[in-house]
Order: sequence, then C-alpha cells, then structure tokens
Amino acid sequence: MAEPRPLSIPQEAVDALSPLTEALRSATYKPLLDYEICLEEEIIQKVIPVVNLLPPPAGYVSYPEVRVNVVHFNKPASIPVPPELIATIVPVHIAAEGAKVAGHALEAGSYWEITKEEQVEPDFYALLVLFQKP
Repeated sequence: MAEPRPLSIPQEAVDALSPLTEALRSATYKPLLDYEICLEEEIIQKVIPVVNLLPPPAGYVSYPEVRVNVVHFNKPASIPVPPELIATIVPVHIAAEGAKVAGHALEAGSYWEITKEEQVEPDFYALLVLFQKP
C-alpha cells in the first residue's frame, strides 16, 4: 500500500458516528502504550455498526478477523501495525490543532488506512480498527 492518505468517510458513517462523539469523549479510558484505550464495552459495541459502513480496506472484500478499539491519542504515539494486519484510524473528535497521522493533518470527514508503524500527534479521539489480511 502507498503512503497513508486521507480517505473520505461515507456520509452514512458520518451520520451514524456524530451522535456518539460526546459518549466517546466522556468514556473511561486507561493508558496502553502511548495512548489511552476505552474500557467501556457498550461504547465499543455502539461503534461496530459505524465500522461496518466503511469500505473494506485495501480493496479486499472480507477479513477473517476484525478488532475494534476506541482510543484517545493525548500525546505523540506510535501505532504498530504487524504485517498481517491493516489498521484503519477514524478520527471522531479532533481536540487540538496539529493532530496528525503519519505527518499529515487530520481532516474532518476523513479516515486513514495504514499498513506499517506510523506516528500520530495529539490530541484526538478515534476508532482504531485492525483488520487481519485474508
């Protein structure tokens, strides 16, 4: 896959995600590596339908396993992506100017697919979806 670039979030997914923004921001998080991960299973269950509205990454049709996390990037962090996975980062709330993925400024209505370790700059809340390659 080429260098990460923003992809447009389908309007249906934007509409489904919008009412969840405040719940994601006020959820309980715990530190994990250089970011925080949501501890509330009910929040994660609510975002799964949103993930299902996104096109499959990298042109694949299906994946044997998909893991969905809600994360808060509140300091510079590295997102490791093993070779057998594709990661999708869907910003839900951009809390500070200067928030970036792989050196590129976050844009409302966009998401990112990454296939290797990339750096992120804070401060934003996002869905971090890991797809196992078929």
